[in-house]
Amino acid sequence: MPYLFFVLQTVLVATFLIAGAAKLRDRAGTRQTLQDFGVPDRFGTPLAIVLPIAELLVAASLAVPFTMRAGAAAACVLLCLFLVAIVRNLSRGKRPSCNCFGQVHSAPIGPRTIVRNVALMLDAAMLGVAGSSRVFSAWTDLFGRRHAPLSVAVALILAVLVVQLSLFALMLRQQGRLLLRLERVESLMMQGTQDAAEPQGHGGAPGIGSLAPTFSLPNLMGDAVSLGSLLEGSHAILLLFMNPQCGPCLALVAEAASWMVENPAGLRVVIVSEGTVEENYEKASVLDPAMVLLQQGQEVADQYHAWGTPSAVIVLSDGTIGSGVAQGANSIRELLALYPAHAY
Repeated sequence: MPYLFFVLQTVLVATFLIAGAAKLRDRAGTRQTLQDFGVPDRFGTPLAIVLPIAELLVAASLAVPFTMRAGAAAACVLLCLFLVAIVRNLSRGKRPSCNCFGQVHSAPIGPRTIVRNVALMLDAAMLGVAGSSRVFSAWTDLFGRRHAPLSVAVALILAVLVVQLSLFALMLRQQGRLLLRLERVESLMMQGTQDAAEPQGHGGAPGIGSLAPTFSLPNLMGDAVSLGSLLEGSHAILLLFMNPQCGPCLALVAEAASWMVENPAGLRVVIVSEGTVEENYEKASVLDPAMVLLQQGQEVADQYHAWGTPSAVIVLSDGTIGSGVAQGANSIRELLALYPAHAY
């Protein structure tokens, strides 16, 4: 099996090269992803540059025979750090978009993310060991025709390991969802207490029950759309703030398009975006253009204190604020899941 070494090397080099280049190109999305994973804001900007550069250096070192073993060791370290961050968020019920490959591919973390990371770690470990030609020869001989039963046994053990990791990730996800729901209920109760105790409209964020800031913005079709027109017919709305240059936002586009059709919890979903009409059409063509509104800068988002994208807030049919601002894709999903259970 002389091709095994080349396959292991190619997979890792391609993975880190694409990941590093995509993250470096979409630094804003990388910074938002790091924040979604719990990295403090003050570290988000430098890490959005350091992380992709580190991944590119790993790819380069893996491609050169002289530095290949060192690159494999560095790849294991990076993948281990990623795995810890993934498990930590899943255990807390959070599923931020991994944005592993920038705008090329981004999806919420889950069991498959853990399995993929473990597979890449095994790949890096095997490549590091196989860096010595003598050890590599022994490796290929071990899994040659003369030891076919042993090869099958090792393959079965690896398959069982992958299944166990998947079950473990599912358990973490279920436990985390329960914890997140409890935290959300507690947060809503505290928010309600603060709203009752503190007056609104004095420079702070609009509180639950206060009048929603009004606006009138053009949609992608060029028609002016106001908050009042959106609320006509006793519709409560979900204002979803997005940006066509935001990686986590693009990962949420498909879900947002389905929400527009299915009207989750009876809400009318309205996107408030930035940028040009052409840019929004290119990045989010599956969305209903009549329900995608464009702000000049961030004037409407600032009124609702929706800093950062993606974020969302519910406005009730009577024109009052129906929820706090949900920051990040996972928080938005939780907001939609919890909305029917609470009378705002």
